[in-house]
Amino acid sequence: MEGSGAGVEPWLRALLLCPACRGELDDVAGGLVCPACGLRYPVVDGVPWLTAEQARLSSDARQVRERSGR
Repeated sequence: MEGSGAGVEPWLRALLLCPACRGELDDVAGGLVCPACGLRYPVVDGVPWLTAEQARLSSDARQVRERSGR
C-alpha cells in the first residue's frame, strides 16, 4: 500500500499540515513526514492518508528518541 503511485499534487501539498501537531510536512519517498513530531504519513496513488491509524514514527525521529531516552 505505502509508496504506490505518484506523490501529492503541489496545490494540495501546499494546504496540508500534520494532523497531530499542525507542523508543516516534508516530502519523502512514498509519503510525507513531519519534522516537528516525527510522524510519517503514507501517500497512496497521490492521496495522503493523514490519519492516526496510518501514521508511523519516521526512522529519523525514532533514532533521535532512542538516543534521548524517550
